[in-house]
Amino acid sequence: MKNIGIFISSPFTDMQAERDYIKKRVIPQIQNHFRNYDINVYAIDLRWGVDTASVDFEEEREAKVLDVCFNTIRNSRPYFVGLLGSRYGWIPNKEYRDKVCSLFSEDEGFMNAYTEGRSVTEMEMLYGALGEKDLIPHSYFFFRSDSAYAQMPDNVKTDYVDTDPKKQHKLRQLKNKIQSIFHQNDRDDCVFDYSPRYDPESGALTGFEEFGQKMIQALIDDITKECSNDTSDYVHRKNDIYFKRKAGSCYGRKEIISELLAFIRGFDPLTINPINGYILCGESGCGKTTIMGKIYSELVNSENDDKYILLTHVAGSTPESLSYWEMVDRWNHELEFKLKVHNEEEDIVIYFEKLLMYAVTNGYKPVVLIDTYDKFKTTDLDVHHLRGVDDKYSLFASLSFIPRFIPFICTSIKDFLDEGILLNNYSRIYDIEDYSYEDANEFIKSALNGKELSPNAINLLLSKKKTDGKPSYSQPIWLKIAVALLDQIGKEEFSRITKDDNIRADRKIDDYILKFIDGFSTEPDELFQQFIMLGFGYFSKGIISTTTLLLTISKFGISECSIEQILGEKWDPLEFSYIIQWLSSFVEKEPISNSLIFAHDILKRSVENRNAVETQNMARRYVSS
Repeated sequence: MKNIGIFISSPFTDMQAERDYIKKRVIPQIQNHFRNYDINVYAIDLRWGVDTASVDFEEEREAKVLDVCFNTIRNSRPYFVGLLGSRYGWIPNKEYRDKVCSLFSEDEGFMNAYTEGRSVTEMEMLYGALGEKDLIPHSYFFFRSDSAYAQMPDNVKTDYVDTDPKKQHKLRQLKNKIQSIFHQNDRDDCVFDYSPRYDPESGALTGFEEFGQKMIQALIDDITKECSNDTSDYVHRKNDIYFKRKAGSCYGRKEIISELLAFIRGFDPLTINPINGYILCGESGCGKTTIMGKIYSELVNSENDDKYILLTHVAGSTPESLSYWEMVDRWNHELEFKLKVHNEEEDIVIYFEKLLMYAVTNGYKPVVLIDTYDKFKTTDLDVHHLRGVDDKYSLFASLSFIPRFIPFICTSIKDFLDEGILLNNYSRIYDIEDYSYEDANEFIKSALNGKELSPNAINLLLSKKKTDGKPSYSQPIWLKIAVALLDQIGKEEFSRITKDDNIRADRKIDDYILKFIDGFSTEPDELFQQFIMLGFGYFSKGIISTTTLLLTISKFGISECSIEQILGEKWDPLEFSYIIQWLSSFVEKEPISNSLIFAHDILKRSVENRNAVETQNMARRYVSS
């Protein structure tokens, strides 16, 4: 999966509402647009996420903030969004400027001439957008109109408007510079004006819809030009997107991934191998599928990827995916297309083996990857096509239909294995161990997209224990929900945090995060309910509740059209799109068909346990027996 970070730059005090709108409304819509393109877009918003609470000296704290800031800009290039209203931002003193200058490499020496008398915000904009011609086409600036302050009380306006004439002058110069540079490069379309309005009742700026739509369209158009979409076979493309998405959530687990890759890459189909497959098993939420996704992604991106033929399957994703016959028949068609052969063969299993042998003798390396093998069941298709050959059922259930000369990896829950169904003498069962402390640390650092938690916050997060005594982080899904909750910290929280002016801002933020984490449930299903409850403060409770219940009772996903019909008069397409984008870490959209489905069974259980009666009533009403 391709990851694209968009750095958000602005003065801190006056742009809280815009940053929240970008995080909760703009970025989710862009993410939704690119989901089927195997692209993950995220905003880099450093209002929090630079750990300076333990640094006593102010200059050292500020130097660390800038170090993280410029490194993050460097890593997220070329995409940059700058926001300017009527504040210029903080101007550092000479000693601090010297520390800032020491952060730049020889190639970035041009920045040294621009630091004196400049605000940190202007330095960010010079470094991330204005200083290099190649960055300009991918940088976007939004200027807030002064009309936003017309109805604003004076005591509120001080947070939004600089009263220092020198800073006002520098701000005008900066805006003129931005407009001039973009005009000289024929990119006037990258600079926008917007006019929010002050709402006296809430005491906040509102009306960011036009602002958001301009940003969404500009970034979608830009990213689309840089990326192309694969239009291959439906199921193959769907599985490709599925496994690459899962790979993007795989952190740690280096030992097992190395072992599995060594097994696949070292497998010689023309010799006798002691084993030809691994069965990854473990409890729900232990990360089996993300490991499979990582293996898939590594093989696709390997130097010899043109030699690998990856035969993939995700059991349980559709009604057809439950059929052994459908799976092998589809693989036969994929092999025919790849090998440019076609023969009529009544027995699909025999034909499968013949095609694989033909592939191997022509230098190809077929690999079978099956996710959630425990979800298979004998369907009507299997009964019809395998009629009169009882041994075929055991052949499929034991994975013996995969020839000894072909390597495979599949995942399954442990209960399925305990029933003795998967008894292939040539496969090895690999019990997926719980997430280690080191794995969990890597997950947190990677999933925060460049932000940092203080050591105290990390220790508190990783000290949480489930009712069975195991660390909560032993299940990666718990960590994923925890990070999603932390990512919800926004304008309202910052307003509460910064009320007490007698305490350093960074320590107030750290204290707030510690209290927030302390309230996290230790079980993933209960923690997901905390995430849902938080959403009630942002969006329509009725739409969230109905949508999550429908996702719970839906076995193979549900379309937006079906949800609209069920909601009836409560339906609000814009609100619904925001909710689905807010849930995007936990709800997957089927490639091409766009059906929505929970990404994990634990999430379904969470909603079902919390709303047992409603779930049963809805199931009786909308699910045919």
